[in-house]
Amino acid sequence: MEKRHTKMAIEDKDRSSGLCVCVFAGNSAVMRDAFDGLVECENGGGGEVLAPSARQGDEDEALRKRIERGMVDLIWKPTLAYRSEARPHARTIFDAVVPNYARMPVINHFPRNSSLCTKVGLFRSLSRFYTQRRIETDEVLPGTWVISSYACAAWPALKRAVASAEQGAAWICKPSALNCGRGIEVYRSLDDIKAYVEKSDGKHVVVQRYISNPLLWPHGNRKFDIRIWALVLDTGKIFVAKEGYLRTCSEPFSMDTIHDASAHLSNYCLQRKSPKLGQYEAGNTLSFADLQTMFDEDQDLQDTDVCRDLVPRFQTLILDAVRATLKDMNLPTPGVRKFELFGFDLMLDQELKPWLIEANTNPFLGVQNAWHATLLRRLGEDVTAVIGREYYGHAASDLTLLERIDQRPLHAPRGRGRVFEKWLRLGTHCRPETGVSEETRGGAARVGLKIRPRRASSSSSTSSTRSSVSVTSTPRRRESLEEKSMEEKDEGMSTSFSF
Repeated sequence: MEKRHTKMAIEDKDRSSGLCVCVFAGNSAVMRDAFDGLVECENGGGGEVLAPSARQGDEDEALRKRIERGMVDLIWKPTLAYRSEARPHARTIFDAVVPNYARMPVINHFPRNSSLCTKVGLFRSLSRFYTQRRIETDEVLPGTWVISSYACAAWPALKRAVASAEQGAAWICKPSALNCGRGIEVYRSLDDIKAYVEKSDGKHVVVQRYISNPLLWPHGNRKFDIRIWALVLDTGKIFVAKEGYLRTCSEPFSMDTIHDASAHLSNYCLQRKSPKLGQYEAGNTLSFADLQTMFDEDQDLQDTDVCRDLVPRFQTLILDAVRATLKDMNLPTPGVRKFELFGFDLMLDQELKPWLIEANTNPFLGVQNAWHATLLRRLGEDVTAVIGREYYGHAASDLTLLERIDQRPLHAPRGRGRVFEKWLRLGTHCRPETGVSEETRGGAARVGLKIRPRRASSSSSTSSTRSSVSVTSTPRRRESLEEKSMEEKDEGMSTSFSF
């Protein structure tokens, strides 16, 4: 296919009849190539992909002129921030774009994605989302406290948690809005945490219980995390990748080396500074096929299938995070459409329990090895296929990597395998024979979430206790299930769930 991106010298000219895509410099090389196909499909071609070759300078300024004159159809920009001498009032790209109801420009960001992509925003959004459904948040996110100073309301709770923690426990401290692993430290003592908070100068920091029992990669006994992409549209449609990749550390994992970033933080932007980068695998990057091979070679994990048992649970955590934040992110923007590609980071512990770590705007799309380049190409093709279909009326095409999941109920398919059996129960006071529907039971058990039991009134306690289970799809709509008898292990308990 003929490459259509111009390495710029953009001059003022009439707007072309074809699609005009503006790709700012940054981690967007894979998307520059993918947008060529999108331009080709629009009216048989005739459009252009404007892609500067430098991160800063006159070329970016030329793109800004196009945007401010309403001469661009689609904008792919690394961040929301926008600066221009011609628009001194502009703070985000939405302040600079010219609304057009006839030919709406499309932007690759939501106006307020901080509710998902900052650590404080994600924690608060998920806490609200799960609390409304009587689900324990710390079963999805490791125990979390948002601290602005040691005099804030959350500090006493953190002190109690540190004091009551088992010997050798560690705590990871993160700035709220930084990325690429910047500013992250791991500590054991409350005094160290207090010193870290004081250095933040009143800004919010997130303190989390450090996952001390991560699943380790056997070659080198190294820690890893999992990156999975999600594409979210302003129409509410959510597409999540069926396959992601593993990011590995360069040094062996040990709780005795908590200050060694190359052993504890698997972020590629940090690992590429290590002299051991690529010593075990190219680019410190592994595929889901490699993960499956690891399971197959482990006698305790041979019955685990990545696609069957893990991917649905990853997707459920991501779906919950997007559902919890989409209303806040998707502010009205008359005359402008928007979407966003997010990168979600997850971890597995030694029980194969998935943990959601964070969500990233502008996820890294650089090529790290040969098979990773193929995965990125599939991502780019699927993203542009969805954009073309949803915003420009292009013919539908098969997606090879992304899968639409927003139509799923609030539960993941039941997994199989030894390590998942304990996650599939509602709790110690509920058994499958209680008459609760499979959908309700799956909703409560997804990814091992704990359900808070509610004690019944004394008048309802009998030798054969009845359990009333209600399902709430929205605050205004309640649907009661038929009461059925069941014997509780603990007499006098009545369990209520809300989703």
